[in-house]
Amino acid sequence: MSLRHIIERRRRLRRVMDYIEQHLFGHITLAALADEACLSRFHFARFYLEALGETPLAIVRRLRLARAQALLLDGADVTSTAISCGYGSPQTFARAFHREFGLAPSRTREQPPPLNYHVRIAELPARRVYQLPFADFGASPANAFDHLLARAETQGLERAAWTVWSQVDAGLADAASAACLELVDGQAPVRGVREGLLGGGKHLVVRWRGSERPAPSRLRELAALHTGLAAAPGRILCHYVNDPVFTAPHQHLADFYLPLK
Repeated sequence: MSLRHIIERRRRLRRVMDYIEQHLFGHITLAALADEACLSRFHFARFYLEALGETPLAIVRRLRLARAQALLLDGADVTSTAISCGYGSPQTFARAFHREFGLAPSRTREQPPPLNYHVRIAELPARRVYQLPFADFGASPANAFDHLLARAETQGLERAAWTVWSQVDAGLADAASAACLELVDGQAPVRGVREGLLGGGKHLVVRWRGSERPAPSRLRELAALHTGLAAAPGRILCHYVNDPVFTAPHQHLADFYLPLK
């Protein structure tokens, strides 16, 4: 598959994921999702399954249940949550919820509310990466990742082998801020991108869930709160645990690395 076709595929999937996120509690049909991808229903269903390993409507159900869990944790009752999430009855909703989470919706508030972050300290070995600067690809960092990962795919580097990073501190427009892909020994080189080195040493690692990135000041606050250590000079790194292009925004998961003294 050509570089142009791989980039276009990623952009189509991103439009579909954005549509699902914006219309999650509305009436989502396969035809509407296929329209977002500019494909027929037949070709879209096959295209989506090959890219993500599940059907489009399966991910809609899963994301609705994740939102339902959040509503219940915020104090919503089971009946209103079932209706707002598109289920015809509380009983149907309860069965689907139990299959997904292993407990009844009415027991959700018995569980401690999940934090959107987890903190640890780790030694980060220096690692070689391919880099494409965000500033070279306009306002959206997704454009740099589209080009970087599409080039990796054309060289035979499968998505299962990707370890995707970015380095950001002064802002996305900073010339040193870049989309990064860790080098894999024995793989053919990825043409058209520069090689770089991501720092090493002691780091605060903040695993963050959700679409909003923690600001550098927030990371420094967490370092002081949880470790008593101060930040050291150096760039903030981000390791993407799941691919933000192929994941709903509220389920983005990333590890942010703050250098420590």
